Amino acid sequence: MCVSKNVVIQVGKDEFLLYNPMTKVVDIIDEEVAAGLSNLSSLPEDAVSLLKRHGHITDEPESERERSAYHEYQEAYTRLSAAVHYYVIPTYNCNMRCIYCYQKDLRTEKKVISQKMLESFFKVAENNPPRMITLYGGEPLQKMTIPAVASLIRFCQKMDYNLSVCTNGLELKEVAPVEAFSHITVTLDGLAPVHNFRRPSPRKESFTSVVEAVEYVIKKDVPVTLSINADLHNIDNLPEFADFLISKGWHTNPNVSFELSHIIPPLDKDYPYMVEPLEAARKMVELYRKYPHMEMFLSSLKESSPLLSVFFKETEWNPKYWYCGANCYMHFYDPYGYIYPCYMVVGQTPFAIGRYHPQKEWFPHKKVWRERNCFTIPECRECVFSYFCGGGCCYRQYVRTSSLSGPYCDQLKAAEVYVPFLYNLVTQRGERL
Repeated sequence: MCVSKNVVIQVGKDEFLLYNPMTKVVDIIDEEVAAGLSNLSSLPEDAVSLLKRHGHITDEPESERERSAYHEYQEAYTRLSAAVHYYVIPTYNCNMRCIYCYQKDLRTEKKVISQKMLESFFKVAENNPPRMITLYGGEPLQKMTIPAVASLIRFCQKMDYNLSVCTNGLELKEVAPVEAFSHITVTLDGLAPVHNFRRPSPRKESFTSVVEAVEYVIKKDVPVTLSINADLHNIDNLPEFADFLISKGWHTNPNVSFELSHIIPPLDKDYPYMVEPLEAARKMVELYRKYPHMEMFLSSLKESSPLLSVFFKETEWNPKYWYCGANCYMHFYDPYGYIYPCYMVVGQTPFAIGRYHPQKEWFPHKKVWRERNCFTIPECRECVFSYFCGGGCCYRQYVRTSSLSGPYCDQLKAAEVYVPFLYNLVTQRGERL
């Protein structure tokens, strides 16, 4: 008998959660059983029987389990990589000057994607129908991008494709009919003093403009996500910001969702308010406990890790064989004809994985991103967490080591902080969140 790749996390004095990535079963066990997993002969027969019944221990050779997991990975990867998510960057120019911007060297460029480039992109999208086309930037919704955005809207309407947009909201109402979008993501980092400091604009006061844009989108009955970027500068202001969102009634609007994330370090590594994932998790748990009305932000944890998704209703838990869309299905098409795998590296040509104009071609570098998973990273093959993190963020690993290979494990450590908190919260309520 062998022990499967189970993960054990303590959630109480004598309570441990036992995760099985193969059977997708989660059990509550005590300290005796948790300790006995490393010495099965020390466990009572009834405990061994339960563990075997739920797949935590098995007579199946470990090599067979690995083959089964790899087969599941191949099926999932083939399915998702075929359903490409295209991101189109009309321009790198931006009408804001955010303090944490990772595109500082690009945001004053005036170049806008040409009609010829758009036609090259349309040929790609026609031959490989996407799940979604998303406008990205820079800032995609500006007066200078109106012709390009209009062309993309016409194409999506003709092909019956969903079109979404990630925007700062400053010129949202002036550039395109919001009804053309299936979903809109707008960033709002806090109340006026906080947001205006973090996301200033030389053209207009940004907080008021963004709030008005969100209200406009809500009135048009278009789903909108408020994206909040948190770090050491604004994290302590989140409870007050939650009060504001509640006063607006946005927290109960079915068309409004919230996505709270933490700033990813830029390549130049000089951002003064950086907070590491583990530190951020500890701080957020402290705030959630002290300010229960911040619960609207908890949904941000739902998709972050299989370790956390089990605490939420109507959430399917699947093993995480690769970290994110950058390793599978995301393609960013920029105004210079390049294709990138990840939003954090757009505009940095050494990270481009291909070109789409004047003709389509893939660079050898594509393999580094697309073949990064828990089976190709040597350190992950022996790790019990490998099916829960997929090797971690490729970009963060590069920032740390100047290499795209090797695992990045800090976000997994953060998940272990959230597990006991979420478990106790769900236990108190008697139901999942």
